[in-house]
Parts: sequence; structure tokens; C-alpha cells
Amino acid sequence: MTKASDPKLHTYRPDHAVALDPKAFGGLFAAIDVARDPFHLRGNVAIVEVSGPLTQDSFFFTTYESIVSNVEAALDSEATTVILDMRSPGGDTAGMLDAAHAIRAAADATGKRVITYVSSQASSAAYALAVATDKIVISPMGSAGSVGVVRPRLDASEAAVGEGVKLELITSGARKRDGHPGIPLSDEERAATQRDINFMASVFFEWVVSRRESLTPEILDDLQGASFIGEQAVTRGFADEVMTRVELLDALAGESITSNMADTPKDDDESKATDEEKDEAREALVNATKSSDEAKAAKARKALKAYDAQDEEDEDDDKEESSSASEGEASAATATPAATAAAKFGEATAKRVQELEAWKQEQEAKAEAHERAEFFAQYELSNDQIKAFDGVPLDQAQKILSDMGVKQSAHKGRSPLNPAAASPAPTLGDRQRTSPRNPDIAAAMGLGKVQATNEFDGVQLKLGVAKHTLEND
Repeated sequence: MTKASDPKLHTYRPDHAVALDPKAFGGLFAAIDVARDPFHLRGNVAIVEVSGPLTQDSFFFTTYESIVSNVEAALDSEATTVILDMRSPGGDTAGMLDAAHAIRAAADATGKRVITYVSSQASSAAYALAVATDKIVISPMGSAGSVGVVRPRLDASEAAVGEGVKLELITSGARKRDGHPGIPLSDEERAATQRDINFMASVFFEWVVSRRESLTPEILDDLQGASFIGEQAVTRGFADEVMTRVELLDALAGESITSNMADTPKDDDESKATDEEKDEAREALVNATKSSDEAKAAKARKALKAYDAQDEEDEDDDKEESSSASEGEASAATATPAATAAAKFGEATAKRVQELEAWKQEQEAKAEAHERAEFFAQYELSNDQIKAFDGVPLDQAQKILSDMGVKQSAHKGRSPLNPAAASPAPTLGDRQRTSPRNPDIAAAMGLGKVQATNEFDGVQLKLGVAKHTLEND
């Protein structure tokens, strides 16, 4: 790995329209280290740092071109997931959405997952890049949002007068004077600048809303460019989960993070917008294949081939989903109570319904077993004889026993729940429960040959010992 040099601090003081946290104006930021590696690997995860002010072109600060290049390099690596480690207050509006679309196109072309981790800040232009990724995870004290546009306007005209300096501008039109620091800010200039800022903000809003289904232009307008910390950002829909860096890496291994990204269109208009974005992404790749830089052109051709292959797979998946949807509608009419509960009340309720159904079935089985035990306790039958009636309804069993001339015993009404009452206590000898109590019934049922005996060994008298041998049919 390349060792980074000691950072040099530079003041960031833009004089043009920017998508920036206003607290960053005039702030000191470390100059970007051009020798820094584009990303670093942690297992199967490639981490790309996005820090400081973001610019269209700068010698000192992070450029959008370098971010896209680093992301593409990370996606071309053996990593299966790429993380954008966000530590940026935002930056230039120029180049902001081009970079965001390029990141999304690169991710789609490779089929790999890209996740934003807001280490400290993902404000304004940085947030525009964040929403291009598949998920946004924020640290407990990280800040996200500040969606909007701002432009500073310095008026040094009074200071010039105090120095005895008089400035005049010869212009081809009234608007050509706008923005010059030596000219006082007029109402006309303020109104014209405000129109431009509002338009740029509306384009910014549209991009964010297209990627975050929890946000709308009205919500963003009402928030007036506010930022939110940690859990607040999740509640407001600017992030998906709050995690530390370690928790995120663990979650990636366990696939336990969720997303509020607009993975599927909410209506026809959104579907159309998604198709347009795909067309724009492909067109960008096609144009890149024509680059005079052969290395970039080769990379673009590779990405375009992968993109087209992925698009064909998506079309096949759409056909399969359409077919399965019809099957799902047909099976809905025969859904079980548990499935119906799941659809109406969620998995927790469905699980409870299943538990209640299982309990009900168990109680019914116990009641049936109790009833059958009560019934057969009325007759002198062995366990083998009773087992022969398994699955036979009690009314049919009663008819069979009646046809065979089996009489109810004197123990009618004994409760089978009391083993001592259900059968005679085997205190006299080794009476076997599997022995038939009624040898004639056993013979009639074909259970075997029976020979009843009484035995005396000189010490103990054994009564009712029966030797029962099952016949082999």
C-alpha cells in the first residue's frame, strides 16, 4: 500500500453555485493526496474514500472524475461489495449529477452492490452521490441531507468606495453585471440569481426522489436544506440503517441490512424515468467506447458488454415474475388461514395463528384419544386388540364388537386417565399387558393362538399368565 504524505490544509471558498453545507464555506480542508490508492480491501469489500469538498476541477480537493475512477477500479477488483466512505460537506453543482449517474451505471454494468457509509458527513453534493448507491448506512453521529443549492455573492462596492476606488463595467447587457463583487447587489440580480438557484435545486430534488422512495419534492422543499444526525436521518428517510463501521462489515457478511431505495418504480411515470436513466447510462458507455484513450475505451467496451448481458437477464426475470404473478393470484383463493393472516397482519400474526392452530389440533387429538380410551375401557381387550381398531371410527368399532358378541365388562366407566383404574394392578405375578384379556376375542380377530395357564413355582402363585403367539399369515 502507498503511504500517504502529510496532508496540507487549504481554504475552501467557492464563489459559484454549490451544493454544500453552508458551514463549509471558508473552512480548512486537507488537500487530496494524489498518490493515495483508489480503494483498499477489507476481505471481499472494497472501500473508496470520499472526503472533503467535491469539485469539478481542482488541484487541491477531491474531483468528481477521481471518485468515479476510484469506484470503477473498486468494481473491477475481486471485491463483491463496494463501500463509499463518505466524509464530505458537498461541493460543486457542476459535475455532481454526471458523477452520480456514472457511479450508478458502473454498478449496474458489473452487477455488484455499492453501499454508502456516512462516517461523518454526506451533505448536499455528497448526498447526491450517496443516493446513487444501493443502500445508505449512517454512523450514530453521522450527518446526512442538506439537499439544496447555495451561491455566495460578495458585495465589496462600499469597501472600494472607502478606498477611493470607483468601478464601472461596460457590458453588452444588464445581466452581464451580475455577480461582480465591485457592483452593488440589485433587486434584479437577486431575483435572477434566485431563479437559477431554484431551478438547480429542483433538478437536484428530482434526482434524490428518483432514488429514495421515502422522499418527495415537497418534503425536501419543506425541510429547507436541513441535515439530520444518525437515527434522525433514518426516521426522515435520508438513510436506511444506523451502524458503526464494524457492525456494517459484520452485517454485509450476514446480509442483514435493509434499504429504502427505490428498487422498483412506484408508478408508470417512475417506470418511464427508470428506463430513461438506463438509456442515458448505456449511451454514456457507448460514448466512452469512442474515447481516444484506448485504455478507457477498452474498459468501456467491457462494461457495455456486461451491461447489455445484465439487461437481457432483467428482461427474462420480468417475464418469469409476470408468469409467477398469475399463478400466485390463482392460488390466493385456496390460501390457508395462516397465509391469509400473513397477508393481512404480517408474519408475527401468522406465526401466532399457526401456533393456535397447532394447539387446537393437539387438543382435538387429546380429546379423541381420551374418548377412544373411555370406549375401549368398557371391554376386556388387550393392547394388540385395541390397536387393531386404529383408524376405525368408534361407531363402526362398536358394531364390530357387537357382531362378534363381545360384552361390556363390569368395569364400564373406568377413566383411562387413571392407569390404576384402567387396568387391574399386576400385583399377582407377571401379568403382561400385551396378553389378551379375552382369548376368544383374540382368536376371533386372528391375533394368534392363546393358551391360558396358572403356574405355581413353590413359592408364589401366578394367576392369569397367558402365552400369546401371533400367527404368521
